[in-house]
Amino acid sequence: MDRGRLDRGAAAVEFALVLPVLLLLIAGILDLGWLLSTQLTADDQAREAARSLALAYDPLTQTGSTDEAAALAGVGSPSGCGTNSTVHCAAFTQCSADVTTATATVRTPVSYALSGLIPGLPALVTAKASVPCPR
Repeated sequence: MDRGRLDRGAAAVEFALVLPVLLLLIAGILDLGWLLSTQLTADDQAREAARSLALAYDPLTQTGSTDEAAALAGVGSPSGCGTNSTVHCAAFTQCSADVTTATATVRTPVSYALSGLIPGLPALVTAKASVPCPR
C-alpha cells in the first residue's frame, strides 16, 4: 500500500485527540482572566467605598453617613449584603472621634466557565481598603 494513503486520516485523529485539551486550556485561561478582573473590580470598589467614607465624615461635627458613602462608591448599603447584583457584601468602619482610618471590605461573587472541573477556585473575592480620616 501507498504510505500517503495510510497517513491521510492521521491528522484528523490527532486533531480529535488534541482539541479537548486545547479547549480546556483556553477555558482555564479565560477563567483566570475573569478572576483577576473581578479582583481588580473589588479592589476599586473597596478603595472608592473607603474614600467615600472618609469624605463623608465631617471632623467638626464628627458625623457622617455610611449609607451615603456606600451609595457614592456604588457598593450598596452595608446592611444590604447580597442585594446588589455585583457586590455580595460590604462591611464598613466609618470615621469617628475614636477611629482614625475609614475601612471598607467588599466581597464579590465570581462565576466560572469551568466551575465544576477545577477544584479550589474561590467563589467570593474579598478586597479591603483603608483611607485616613480627615482631622
